[in-house]
Amino acid sequence: MYRFVIIALAQVGVFAVMAAKPGMPYIKMEDLEGVINPEKSQWQSIDEHSEFIMVDDLPITKSEGTRILNGGNEETGGAYDASNPYSVQPFIRGMTEYDAYAQAWRVLGFMIDCNTLADDDGSNDSGDNDAGCARYILWAAYVDLEYEGGGTGEYQYWNRTTKAWDDTSCYFANNQGSRCAKMDCHLENTHFSLLGFFKHRDAQDWMGQLFKHEGYCVWSQEEYAFMTTVQNAWPEGCVYSGSYTKKGEVLFYAIKPMKMGRITIALYLDNQCVEEYSSKPKEVENIIGNILLYGGSGDNSGDNNYYYDFSGESLAQSLDRWDNAFEAWLICQPCVAYDLKNMYSNSYYGNGRDLGDYYYNSFTCYDAAGYNDVNQCMKFSAKTTMKTATFRDLALGRTQNTLNEYTLAGYSYTHGEFIRSKVGNFLTYSFFIIITYLCCYSICFVRRSVKDTDYDLNEVKDVLVDHQHRMSENLQTMHGQTRQYVENISAKGERRE
Repeated sequence: MYRFVIIALAQVGVFAVMAAKPGMPYIKMEDLEGVINPEKSQWQSIDEHSEFIMVDDLPITKSEGTRILNGGNEETGGAYDASNPYSVQPFIRGMTEYDAYAQAWRVLGFMIDCNTLADDDGSNDSGDNDAGCARYILWAAYVDLEYEGGGTGEYQYWNRTTKAWDDTSCYFANNQGSRCAKMDCHLENTHFSLLGFFKHRDAQDWMGQLFKHEGYCVWSQEEYAFMTTVQNAWPEGCVYSGSYTKKGEVLFYAIKPMKMGRITIALYLDNQCVEEYSSKPKEVENIIGNILLYGGSGDNSGDNNYYYDFSGESLAQSLDRWDNAFEAWLICQPCVAYDLKNMYSNSYYGNGRDLGDYYYNSFTCYDAAGYNDVNQCMKFSAKTTMKTATFRDLALGRTQNTLNEYTLAGYSYTHGEFIRSKVGNFLTYSFFIIITYLCCYSICFVRRSVKDTDYDLNEVKDVLVDHQHRMSENLQTMHGQTRQYVENISAKGERRE
């Protein structure tokens, strides 16, 4: 049985989660003393394996905890107070028990929310960027509780090209003494533990932080050139297209979340961008062109294209190129930016400031912003408007069928239950289909028999009546014979006495 404690801090809009899985880095039940009484709490059931309780009226988090970036003080995504367990958030000052190299993350996908209660994109205006139902990007953070201090070289990484695990980095750690664990938080049976779920409404802001840091080192030069060219061309909000349908209906366009964490651009019939008209790239391009390369509501003036020419591509080709590059973030990535191609780097030398540990001098990521080995998860927290995603957000994404596989990886293992349900559903529907077929066949057979035969019902009736009479006579004869047999047996018994 899995149990959640959903802690709602209305004052600061923070949510935290506690899980009853051994060894998980969450709030413990003893932390709740003085706030609720666990023995008298009313657990509410989500399903047969999960329960939750709501906890309200918790103390307000103190506004403390800063870090120095770029020569000045910049607030992080939260703060830590040793006397208040509810102030704990990942990736910030105070979470010293988790080494930065032990943390990982991955994109879960995108989702649409038409019931946002507040302005959570970090802006103070109510312009076109807020038009329509909000599109959010969701991601999850993890920690490796078995981390041994080997840095980037303690892990092997999934190679998108070969579709296999690449353990090259393991040979450069501790004289090849690395445990060489898999960076596998995207798999259901991962050894990573879940830290939390997060969301961003301003996807372009989120992409900007990712692309110039970890993206610069993970992608190939061509992938980076393309992604930075089109990153700001994605439509912001629900945008008027200037075109109409054949029936005279106004067309709008917006980001459309797709299966397995992907996105595309779709045409809509309403100004909330919910009622879809078409998402086929060819039809969309006929109406608004390839806006990823030739304009849109965003800004696609990428200046890092390294002389690559993408101008001849169709919208479908651009979307495919985007999906192939963005796939890197749908699999598990370390929070600390890395560069597997940079095997013999020296962190004392580089083109910018070094935020990493000099001990980890292999696979250093010298990113486009001038940082070395930056903590990408911290950048999401400190440099963007990051909100904690709730179970409602995950439920929306799941209902819309837009999230990546194994959403609860690192928390629960449900593969066996899923397989059992899948087999059970298959057998149920198979049985239903077979019974339906037999029923239909029987009806058709009866109708055909009635149609093809020309029996006289009176004759059939006479035959049945005659058969019944003969059966009755036979039964009477058998009854008489049985009674005579019993009497004979009884008579023999009396004579013997």
